[in-house]
Amino acid sequence: MENLENDNMLSDLDGTQDITKIGGKIIILPEKVSQLIAAGEVIERPASCVKELIENSLDSGANSIEVFFNGKYDVSVFDDGDGMTEKDILLCFKRHATSKIRNEKDLEAIKTFGFRGEALHAISLVSKTKIRSKHISEDIGTEIYIEGGKFKGVKKVYLDTGTQVIVNDLFFNTPARRKFLSNERVEFSYVLDVFSRFALAFPNVSFKLMKNDQVYLNLKSGRTLKDTISSIFGDDKIRKDSFELFLSVGDIDLEGIVWREKVGVGRWTFINKRYFKDKTVFSAFSKFPFLRNSDFILFINCPPEFYDVNVNPTKTEIRWKAPLKVKEIIITAIEEAIRHKVKAFYQTNQEQVNQVGSSNVQKDFKAELQQIKSADKSEIDRSYENKGIHADVKQEKIIRTSPKILSLIGGIFAVIEWEGEIYIVDIHAYHEGKLYAEMREKLSAEKFEKLRFAIPFEVNLSKSICEKLLAHRSEFEKIGIEFEVFQDENKVLVWSIPTFLSGVDLSDFFVEFQDGVGEQAKDQFLASYSCRNSIRKGDSLNIWDIAFILQDFDVNQRCPHGRPAVIKLTVEELEKKFGRC
Repeated sequence: MENLENDNMLSDLDGTQDITKIGGKIIILPEKVSQLIAAGEVIERPASCVKELIENSLDSGANSIEVFFNGKYDVSVFDDGDGMTEKDILLCFKRHATSKIRNEKDLEAIKTFGFRGEALHAISLVSKTKIRSKHISEDIGTEIYIEGGKFKGVKKVYLDTGTQVIVNDLFFNTPARRKFLSNERVEFSYVLDVFSRFALAFPNVSFKLMKNDQVYLNLKSGRTLKDTISSIFGDDKIRKDSFELFLSVGDIDLEGIVWREKVGVGRWTFINKRYFKDKTVFSAFSKFPFLRNSDFILFINCPPEFYDVNVNPTKTEIRWKAPLKVKEIIITAIEEAIRHKVKAFYQTNQEQVNQVGSSNVQKDFKAELQQIKSADKSEIDRSYENKGIHADVKQEKIIRTSPKILSLIGGIFAVIEWEGEIYIVDIHAYHEGKLYAEMREKLSAEKFEKLRFAIPFEVNLSKSICEKLLAHRSEFEKIGIEFEVFQDENKVLVWSIPTFLSGVDLSDFFVEFQDGVGEQAKDQFLASYSCRNSIRKGDSLNIWDIAFILQDFDVNQRCPHGRPAVIKLTVEELEKKFGRC
């Protein structure tokens, strides 16, 4: 009997009955509510609007794009793309209205940024929006006005070919969403982040960013990657230790720039000029211990069928068809770049050594070693300057007097030759002790060089830790850390750190120092930091990793817990082992 009633109910749903009024706990949401929910997935803040609008501009073939930020509720994007006809502009703000795809087959090889037909619709639902556009084929343009998703009017306007989208009073009809926006400075930093993505990926498009009617950035077309980096992040970033990547394997091309440490640029990955975040790329970099915290900008070009971008509404995640292959290619590119850099370094410095003359370099290196051991760094520097040897030649001498690596045993013990003697080094213990000593010295310094972020670094923490950090804010400022605390969102936005923290996980750092920057907290942090960041058994090691760790070799190095990291293997011990004495 019950089944019969259910069948009758279903048969009644012929499209004429209001399904929202059937009754029961489960209902179908009204169209307006479901649309606002969908809009919230696409438009989270002003930066979301800017992202979607710039993508539309690029898809329209724009050569010049201007972004206007006039407070956290008002943003605009102007372009000189193909523009829209009157017929198209009247449809563009409708849900799923798009010019990018026609059928489901097009989803398998997406070549444009937009394709869902959701961006303008979502923006118009939660703001008061004007859209002006003139198609290249028309003499006069069209302007429409939409308020909260409702069409309010249309008129003809005079403007150059292109499109102008003016978004005002964002989230005026969704106060809960508006409440969770941050202050103007933070919201602008998110806009700058989005702007930077496209500026890095499209050097042949001119980009201008205006903040409250003032020019903040003006990037001309035809610029190099280094030009863009200098303009957005500062000239000093280019001078930091880095290397470039270039590799082509089949249909996949890879290029970019990698820094040896965190320099304030961040990690930027692009596939066919589309910015995305991907664990496959991060996993490839983590294979190199000295690059685990490094900044990089990476461009991957490949056929669109190699990946799926239709994963979420923001289109910042992708799904690789063959992730292991991509990871292998990135690892290979890094390895080749390192080999090239090291080879070039040795060739360059050997030439400089030859130019200085044999009288300066052909000498008793044991005597040189004795000088290094007995003198402090400033005396050594003066010694080399007095001899007329360049800084690069001094680095060459350090390398030539570093240990000779003979073998690696069990993935963690290195057999080396140093001053004619054989030593076995526990790489983990040695690296841990070295990191501890270096960081202890930096934390104890009185003056700190600051690393400032153009785009703040976001750290998610518990509400209780946020409260404690706020209470000890002045202590952090003394060591060069500037931040803002947002307790309602359980996060901290970091604007600057001392340069020696460039490779540190800031989340772990704030947890360790939540009760202030005291000596006990320093000891706990140093112990955990050196342990977490040192080489471990099972890590992928190569000759360059070991050489870097053992530079300025110290036979007396110990781990922070007091265990020896270096053991000397004497001839007497060998003779005893072989029964020769």
